[in-house]
Amino acid sequence: MRLYYYLPNVKWARNSNRAVMGSTLNKKSISDTIIAIPPLSIQLQIVSELDQLNELISLKQQQLKEYDALAQSIFYEMFGNSQIEKKRIDYCVSEMHIGPFGSALKNDCFVDKDASYCMVYEQQHAIKKTMSLPTRYVDKKKYEELKRFTVIPGDIIMSCRGTIGELYEIPQEAPMGIIHPSLMKIRIKRNIIDASYFLFFMRDFIKEQQSNGATIKMAITAKALSKELIPLPPLTLQQSFAERVRAIERQKALVKQSIAEVQTLLDSRMQEYFG
Repeated sequence: MRLYYYLPNVKWARNSNRAVMGSTLNKKSISDTIIAIPPLSIQLQIVSELDQLNELISLKQQQLKEYDALAQSIFYEMFGNSQIEKKRIDYCVSEMHIGPFGSALKNDCFVDKDASYCMVYEQQHAIKKTMSLPTRYVDKKKYEELKRFTVIPGDIIMSCRGTIGELYEIPQEAPMGIIHPSLMKIRIKRNIIDASYFLFFMRDFIKEQQSNGATIKMAITAKALSKELIPLPPLTLQQSFAERVRAIERQKALVKQSIAEVQTLLDSRMQEYFG
């Protein structure tokens, strides 16, 4: 079992192989590699500690799945009733469209921050759900050409290429910008639908579509999405659900922080024992 932890950290002796580009790892390379072998009692102690840390991470990851299942259960409990009115998604939004054609926003359109007018929201903002990413910018002239694709705090962006269906609500403190061609902009009607409720429904809908093998795995369009139906209970009921989901998300954030701390400890111990 100690080899399970040890082998990924071994600096293998690699042999040059002219038949293959670069160095290769073969039976002789493995056989010639020298590894440290402490007394068995020490090995067992190390394995026990690392196993416990890995098990703790697994338990916390399972806890995250259970929180997700809880939120989904609450959603269906509150809104699974067939008597709840359903509306097309385009009834709930004032704007929903994909970013500009790729030819309208090529690499040579980007400028340094000092010469810029606004930032460009890109796929990674939606996927990673953070503003703490390297950012590209355009000048005022380019913005005026593409201002139809403006996003402001409170708008929702969704990834539409490669990694499909990742959604992110632009934070209130975030700057105005335009969207990259790989994103869809969604501006909801907040007097009709709650943002957290909308985001939960959309994530659940996209996950279900993907699990069914739908073409949403490959591409998604605003036109097709606008025709989908969404349960539309009274706004106060949506807000009640949203508050319960936010409470769950706060608990998930604590679990994720704990996972990160345990992973840091695990990495540290692995470095100490095998680095």
